[in-house]
Amino acid sequence: MLPGLMSGEISQVTDGVQAVAAALGGLIGSIIGYYFGESAASRKDSNESTVRDTGSPVQQSPQGDEAVPGIVPAPAPPIDTSNKGP
Repeated sequence: MLPGLMSGEISQVTDGVQAVAAALGGLIGSIIGYYFGESAASRKDSNESTVRDTGSPVQQSPQGDEAVPGIVPAPAPPIDTSNKGP
């Protein structure tokens, strides 16, 4: 590029720009992809940390307006306290 700038020939400048872009294009693309991939991942992590984990609906009994009339949660299973062994 420098000889083209010194002599004022645009064709030499464009040849130099094309050579530099071809040599560094993959590297610049990798850097840009890594940056945007990391920023998307950190944004996703910050969104997940602000969401309150309430468990799945199967593990919770309905409460308040969500309660379905006539449906009662099952009682806890009995625990065998006799030490009979296997």
